[in-house]
Amino acid sequence: AYSTARKPDAAAMVLEEMERRGVQPNVFTFNSVMSGYARTGKAHKARALLETMKKKNVVPNALTYSHIVNCYAEAQLPHQALAVLEEMQQLGLKANLVVYNSVLKALATVGAHRMSALILGKMKRFNVRPDVMSYSSLLQACARAQRPHAASNVLKVMQEDGIIPNVVTWTTLLNAYGEAGMLQEAHSVIPRMIACGVEPNAMTFTSLMRWYNEGHDLQSVQRTFDEMAAFGLDPGGVGYMILIDAYVDAAQVSEGPSRLSASALSPMLHAEMLFDKYRCKLPDVWVGQGGKKSMAIDLHGYTIWTAQIAFATALQSMEELVKGGSALPKDLQVITGKGLRKSARGRRTIRDVIVSQLHRLNLPVLLTGSNEGCLVVRKTYLSSVLKNMASKKSSRRIDYMSFEV
Repeated sequence: AYSTARKPDAAAMVLEEMERRGVQPNVFTFNSVMSGYARTGKAHKARALLETMKKKNVVPNALTYSHIVNCYAEAQLPHQALAVLEEMQQLGLKANLVVYNSVLKALATVGAHRMSALILGKMKRFNVRPDVMSYSSLLQACARAQRPHAASNVLKVMQEDGIIPNVVTWTTLLNAYGEAGMLQEAHSVIPRMIACGVEPNAMTFTSLMRWYNEGHDLQSVQRTFDEMAAFGLDPGGVGYMILIDAYVDAAQVSEGPSRLSASALSPMLHAEMLFDKYRCKLPDVWVGQGGKKSMAIDLHGYTIWTAQIAFATALQSMEELVKGGSALPKDLQVITGKGLRKSARGRRTIRDVIVSQLHRLNLPVLLTGSNEGCLVVRKTYLSSVLKNMASKKSSRRIDYMSFEV
């Protein structure tokens, strides 16, 4: 129960209590704790538990190793995941489809497309038939490695093997073209998938919008947004934010400052009107139960500029709580992701920018133990800053001048 509730440390304490009472845990007991570590991405603890099993002469089974592989996959540690797969096979344990897909998922995060192809070949040799997830991970690896033609070939092989690509597969191919700057080919993916009987979803269109936005093509961003609406799809917060960001980008002054200048302020007001016009959705906010309320804002999929809008709006929502005399949540969690792809290109990430914003407000940042892409600000520090914000009168809802672009 503790593992299912994502509390593996509590489950481990129960395991220790069992032993103190003279009850010997078996492989199923250890696997229950291991599954909790897999759910929370605590790979080092999962590995340590495996060593404990061996010392106690409890023989690990395929499920044990499956959990550890999944841990490393979630932690984006593909080499460790591969090492566990090799260890598993040396012990004569047969890896199933779930294990192989976890390894492929880990390899995809670092763009290891050649190794992914080798793993796919190994699956076939061991009579483990790849599924749509297997091929989609290989496609994603090709996309990360900026190998769009290789990704297209994977799609072809996939279809020849009788595996029907789904919307995730097609969207991954679109991203492979976008990653390589091949925007015409990226746009052509949508009619191709429709011809194959697969309907694009909001993520398909917002992915294309994002690539056009990176190419500073406002007209194409707006056209893709309109096409999405014509399909009856809700753009969601991400779609609206990319559109707004494209207008902001088009409004930049010619010298391209690192921060918005006074001469760009009028176009920024236009962007704010667009924000109001489309009644843009804020990122998802979750509130806990009882006396342990938390506010979390998920910025996955947002651009640098629009993530700052969403973050500022979340702070203002909490400011309203202070003005109304309501109790603040115990903390604010800002989920930014690690930004590994942008970091690899030497570019600022959403995480970097939000940390800068927090520091500018004199708000100390904590990191959660299992997720470096989640920034936490405690109530103690929030309270004084929000009270200060509430005491100030401002005619502007959002201070664009403090934003990085």
